[in-house]
Amino acid sequence: MTIASNSNSGQPVSMDKRRAASELAHRYKRPLIIAAAQYAEHCCFIKQRDTAYKEKSTIEFAREMFSYVDCCTINSKIDALINIDGFLAF
Repeated sequence: MTIASNSNSGQPVSMDKRRAASELAHRYKRPLIIAAAQYAEHCCFIKQRDTAYKEKSTIEFAREMFSYVDCCTINSKIDALINIDGFLAF
């Protein structure tokens, strides 16, 4: 799963869709991996647009988002502005 839908102009994937994808993957005993590039920006976007998350802090939102997945990848060239690859975290 990705943080943002590139087919939808880079709009963030809603928390409801993240939760549903997690439930589906785990029902079929499959790991859910998230491509988490630019996750902080998208946490802020969803906080601004989803009334259920308006009062939550960005860190609370990020913790919930990552609680639905089994591992994540992050491209360090995008997020950390460094010239090496990214990482895979379980």
